[in-house]
Amino acid sequence: MKDYKHVAFLCGYFNLPEQYGQTPFLTEGWKEIVYDDGMIEEYKKFFYHELVEFCMRGSCSGCVHSYRYDIQQPVTLSLGEGESPYRFFLKNVTVYIMPYAMLMYSIEIEQETDDLNQITSVMSVLRSVICYDKVKHGAFIDAAINPIMDLYRWFHKTENVSFNQLIENGNKLKVFQVVNSVSAVSLDEVEKDVLLFELGTLSRVGSYAKHEDNGISPSYLEEVLHKSKISFYNNWSALSLMDTFTILSFKAPGWLLNNWTDTYFRLIYIHSLFLKFYLFRLNIRFRKNLSDISQLEDELVSFESAYCFHKISYNFLPLAIYKSIDSGLEISEERSQLYHLIDVENQRREKRNDRKVNRFLIFLTLLTMLSTLWDSSCLFNELYPYTEYVGSTIAGYKIVVSALSLVIIVAIIVIFNKRK
Repeated sequence: MKDYKHVAFLCGYFNLPEQYGQTPFLTEGWKEIVYDDGMIEEYKKFFYHELVEFCMRGSCSGCVHSYRYDIQQPVTLSLGEGESPYRFFLKNVTVYIMPYAMLMYSIEIEQETDDLNQITSVMSVLRSVICYDKVKHGAFIDAAINPIMDLYRWFHKTENVSFNQLIENGNKLKVFQVVNSVSAVSLDEVEKDVLLFELGTLSRVGSYAKHEDNGISPSYLEEVLHKSKISFYNNWSALSLMDTFTILSFKAPGWLLNNWTDTYFRLIYIHSLFLKFYLFRLNIRFRKNLSDISQLEDELVSFESAYCFHKISYNFLPLAIYKSIDSGLEISEERSQLYHLIDVENQRREKRNDRKVNRFLIFLTLLTMLSTLWDSSCLFNELYPYTEYVGSTIAGYKIVVSALSLVIIVAIIVIFNKRK
C-alpha cells in the first residue's frame, strides 16, 4: 500500500453562444447526473436550500445541468527527457452547463504513490493547458481533453479548436485536491505547514528545506499560511489559493475523503468557481462595452440576487471553507471592483449629463436676457422716446442695451466674487 493517496479535480470553463440550442449529451459516453429528491432533501439538512437547488436540481431553470463522461483507465504521462514517466488513474470528466451561457468542466484523477513529487509534477503538467504536447501527453489528451474539445466544436459550430480555447481566461486550470497520508502524521507542525504550502503551490517537495537561492523565502511562506491556511482539527489542514485548493490530511477515513470530494467540491468549490468565472467575465465586459453599462448593471444585480448567497450552510465548517475559497479566489474583490467601475462610470456620466444640462440652461438664460434687454429697451422708448432725447431711435436702443448689459455684467462679477 502506498503512503500517499491523491484525489484531484482540474477545472476550467469556456463561454457558450447565447443561443446554443439543445445540449449534445445524447452521444455515447455522456450521462446526465440526476439526484433523486431524497438525496436533495438530505443535503438541505446541512446546506441552505438555494445552494442545494442550484447545484443539484438539474431540471429547474437557472440551475446547474451536469453530465459525466466515465473513463476509468490508467494513464502514463511523460514529463521530459531523462525523467521517468508517471502513471495515474483517470476517472471521469464532468461538465456543468451554467446559467449565463457558461460551460464549466472538471477532470477527476487519482494517484497512489510514495513520492510526493509525483503528485506536484503531474498536477503542474496537467493544469498547464498551453503546454500540452500531443506526444508526451497524448494519452491524457485523447481520454480527457478530446471529449471536451468535441463539445466546444459542437456548441461553437467550428472544427478549428485549440487547447487554449478551453480556458476563457488565464493559462491554467484550477485545482481542487486532497492528499491523504499515513506517515506524514509524524511530522511536526512546521513541517506539515511547509508540506501543505509545497503541495498547494505545486512546488518541488523538499525544496524549501534546502534554502536554495531561488527558493521560497520564510517571510513569504509565513504570509501565505497566515492568510490562506485553515485548520480546525489535528488530522487535516487546507490551503486556499487563487489557482488551487489543497487539503492535506493524515490517516483520514474514507467517509471524510468522500465528504470533501462529493460535497465540498461539487457544491462549494463548483459554485465558487462559477461566481469567480462569471464576475471576471463581467469585469471584462464592463471595460470593453461601457455604452451598455445600465444593462450590465441590471445583469449584475440579477446575478447577485439569484446566485450570490450570503450563507450556504447551517454548520460552521462548510461556512469556513466557503469563506476561505472566496478569499483565495478573490471573489469579493471581483465584486467590489465591479461596483467600483459602476460607480466611477455613473459619476462620469452624471458629470457629462450635468455639463449638457448646464449648457442648455446657459443657452436659455442668454435667450431670456436678450428678450429682457429687448423688452426693457422698448419700454424705455415708450416712456422716453429716443428721437426726442438722443435724436435717433437706433442710437437710443444701443445706449439702453449697453447700459443694461453693463449692469448685468457687474452683477454677475459681484456674485462670483462673493462665492469665492
